[in-house]
Amino acid sequence: MKVVCLWKYFGGDIEEFVKKNLPPGTELVFPDTEEEILREIEDADVLLSHWAPAKIIEKAKRLKLIQTAAAGGDSIDFVAASKKGIMAATASGCNASATAEHAILLMLALVRRLPQEINRLLQGKWKKWEDKYEGYELQNKTLGIIGFGKIGVELAKRAKAFGMRILAIKKHPQTPNVEKKELGLDFLGGLDSLDYVLKNSDFVVLCVPLTEETKELIGEREIQLMKKTAYLINVSRGKAVDEKALVEALKNGRIAGAGLDVFYDYIPSPDNPLFKLDNVVLTPHMGGWTKESRERCLRFALENVWRIYRGEPVKNQLRAELGY
Repeated sequence: MKVVCLWKYFGGDIEEFVKKNLPPGTELVFPDTEEEILREIEDADVLLSHWAPAKIIEKAKRLKLIQTAAAGGDSIDFVAASKKGIMAATASGCNASATAEHAILLMLALVRRLPQEINRLLQGKWKKWEDKYEGYELQNKTLGIIGFGKIGVELAKRAKAFGMRILAIKKHPQTPNVEKKELGLDFLGGLDSLDYVLKNSDFVVLCVPLTEETKELIGEREIQLMKKTAYLINVSRGKAVDEKALVEALKNGRIAGAGLDVFYDYIPSPDNPLFKLDNVVLTPHMGGWTKESRERCLRFALENVWRIYRGEPVKNQLRAELGY
């Protein structure tokens, strides 16, 4: 079996790690240039990559699996892959805990004005009562989770520990009453309940995959529905939010603030107007990236290679008909 790996961006000991965790006799190739990728992919059985456009897929003659170590598959043309009978799979769920914790981190940083207060302290300014600093607690606030998959579930568990009321929506709630009871939710609905969740939440957290349906899911209309005191948190994909509409809302005080781990342009320009606002907390797409989640994602992805080797079903397959 031949495996082409484009995971050098993981850094460190990634080459040695992959070699140690592949089936015996596997030919492992780490191409550096696009020309090398196109050449090596022709007779490859597995492609380990977060990126697989149609031009790479078209060159493959015996490829069985495209496997990413990330949660999303929006950089893989899995529709083109599906037409050629090539499976594509993610490591969805392996970074759910890390991403959920990061969402909580952004929420707390916003309501306690953490970046601003750290900067004040570094400037030699101690908090004084006359500064009228007042933070907010998460307790008794309402959290709206948009996209109640693996990350959304982990976020709900943590939010309950803070004493929050939880509203959630998912594309296909199979047995909403059962899921509500098991997870202690106050509300669980489908996409037709988006407006209800937006209107009634103090925090709106996006945990959706990027599809045609979720692109710019939150735009000017949706932001207008939110409370003026509400915060928008995005730990999913930048293109799920109309960034221009968000910037205007933040400038005009239409909502209280935003916590963003992702941006519409990947990577954002230094001139991005979000960088000039003081009611935002911004991080460089680090939410799902911890020492523990990195290893879980890599081990899960390589286990799928073993499943190909053993002739077993692959887990976390992307489905062209669903778009994720």
